[in-house]
Amino acid sequence: MNYIDDLAKLISKKGFDIKQAIPVVRLPNGRLIISGGHHRVAAMKKLGEKTIPSVLRNWSSLSKGVQQRLLNGPNSKAWIKYLK
Repeated sequence: MNYIDDLAKLISKKGFDIKQAIPVVRLPNGRLIISGGHHRVAAMKKLGEKTIPSVLRNWSSLSKGVQQRLLNGPNSKAWIKYLK
């Protein structure tokens, strides 16, 4: 088994911790991106969940420091083109 399988098993037994809602950011063009919790999303998908508890924030509400961390983070390449 791998980490996603283990996490899915744990969520299946204990439920999804709502305090760990997935952070989602609405980009200036309206597109939504996941800014964290990618393993939990993968585990929930593995469990066949159609909805996942999340917290939505608008790009403009993020501090410049957070925006920069997201722009330079490991997952930025997948969605950075949508900021232009």
